[in-house]
Amino acid sequence: MMQKQKFVAFAFILLASIFFPGCNLLPVDQNIQASHTPTKFQIATTTPTAEMAEQPETELPRSVLMDRVIIWVPPEFNPSGSNSGSLLQQQLDSFTQDHPGVEIDVRVKESNGPAGILSSLEKTLAIAPRVAPSLVLMPHNDLEIAAMRTLIQSPPYLQSMLEEDDWYDYARELALFQNKYYGLPFTADAMILAVRSTDIKPLTENWEPFLSADHPLLFPAADPQALFTVNLYLSAGGTLYDEQNKPYLDAETLKKVLEFYAAAVELGSILPNVMDYSNDERVWIAFDEKSTDQAVCWMSDYFSQESPDVLGLIIPPLENEPVTIVSGWVWALADPFPERMELDLELMQHLTDVDFQTKWTASTGYLPVRPSSLSEGDNPVRTALLSQATISAVSQPSNEILNLLGPVLNEAVYDVIIKQAQPSEAARLAAEKINTD
Repeated sequence: MMQKQKFVAFAFILLASIFFPGCNLLPVDQNIQASHTPTKFQIATTTPTAEMAEQPETELPRSVLMDRVIIWVPPEFNPSGSNSGSLLQQQLDSFTQDHPGVEIDVRVKESNGPAGILSSLEKTLAIAPRVAPSLVLMPHNDLEIAAMRTLIQSPPYLQSMLEEDDWYDYARELALFQNKYYGLPFTADAMILAVRSTDIKPLTENWEPFLSADHPLLFPAADPQALFTVNLYLSAGGTLYDEQNKPYLDAETLKKVLEFYAAAVELGSILPNVMDYSNDERVWIAFDEKSTDQAVCWMSDYFSQESPDVLGLIIPPLENEPVTIVSGWVWALADPFPERMELDLELMQHLTDVDFQTKWTASTGYLPVRPSSLSEGDNPVRTALLSQATISAVSQPSNEILNLLGPVLNEAVYDVIIKQAQPSEAARLAAEKINTD
């Protein structure tokens, strides 16, 4: 029976080639080339991840694509993982209620590493764009990298949205890269000082009370980006760029920062083991375990363990006005399908809605991105700290500048804290390394 079928098939091909000489119906392995029109979503030959392999191999219907929105979030914003996550889920639910038939698929991605948001986004867009996320909630330092790699988009609509008055300047900067906006700011975090003391006033304007305290100040002195040192440098009037917009360190200003460290070491307010701390997590754990009573931390950590015996303060300036370095997260647009753009933008606006942002700010330990979302709330102490932070806030410098300055500043801080160099000499050498490149 099988032989008969093969014979019939061969006879059909032979007759077709006689009566339709322009048609090539013989198999490809008989030196006859077959033409092929690629489908809209071409499948790459690279082996997909396990998550991607579960997706169908055929093109999804346009109606499904139009009504399906995939969003990626880092673990700290897992809709089922915390109070803040439940608020996010409620806002997503309200969107689907207003848009019958629209499906929102939330996927939690690691923040870093091979399975992190950036790596996963790059692989997914290359291998299986049909399952790529429409929106990605990413920190603004990742947003810079994603924009450089053209993983996210900057439609002109974002420009008009962010030109509205109801955004803090630091919030706009979180979504900005090379003069283009790549998303809408969602929430922010601020570097502050946590103090376990009844002697410190909430509006302390200088470092004197801290340097005379009985317990040492703990901060991530070995932080690769030297954020706390940058914060002090900016508060002393320093600038990170020269007139030609090139990276720059002012030796005299940096000397003041290093003199502050040297004086604190002499008073015992900073101990040499501070150089063992390279990240904020370790510093916060030490503070939470009461290994120290003064620590530089992030506002979200402070509010997550809010305690009546711990005071959150804006970091005092060295000379000028206080400076509060702010980081944050942005809803970035990664959707490879223009057909879905309108729905994506509508969802982004819904997630940054003023009413929702007001609830979010009042209920979480994050800094608002909109002035109108900073309400009095039920906690005047929290509101006061948030308000002070918004006034002194500056967006965290770019990856490029921090990756350049961080190692140089770290070396200078190390040399001063272990008394290997005088502040003036360490500042001079640091400035020379940056300004002569």
